[in-house]
Amino acid sequence: MLVQIFGVPKNHPKTVPFFDHVFSFTIADGRVWFRNYQIFREQEKPEPELIEIGPRFVLNPIKICEGNLSGMVLFLNEKYVSPNVARREQRNKKMKGKSMRAIKKNKKKVYELPTDDLEEFMAQQELERAEEEGDDEGPLQPASKSIKKARR
Repeated sequence: MLVQIFGVPKNHPKTVPFFDHVFSFTIADGRVWFRNYQIFREQEKPEPELIEIGPRFVLNPIKICEGNLSGMVLFLNEKYVSPNVARREQRNKKMKGKSMRAIKKNKKKVYELPTDDLEEFMAQQELERAEEEGDDEGPLQPASKSIKKARR
């Protein structure tokens, strides 16, 4: 697989007959770290140096199957958590036992109707008129009492 990915076709015009690159695959922290180095040789030093030239990347293997995306599972990363599961757990922690219905209920805005200034003004006028007439019972009397007063 690696030869097919990183290999150069045979008799390609840009190929050179010597090795000047080194690919490094390292397993650390449950991941595969890839680095690309160039072999640098100085005339003064007999030992070559490796200079990282890139590209570099990190692979987090989740599952390795025997066949092409199928077959027996050869490796399964138990520590891997999918992003969807991580988001769900984070949302559940945020809720802290509240039900979704309670959260939606709290999010609803309650609008109060504005008070009617004209209605307040009319009630005030009626109170003043009742005081001027001297009614003890106030401006809002039940119909039966006002009829009884008229009969007396």
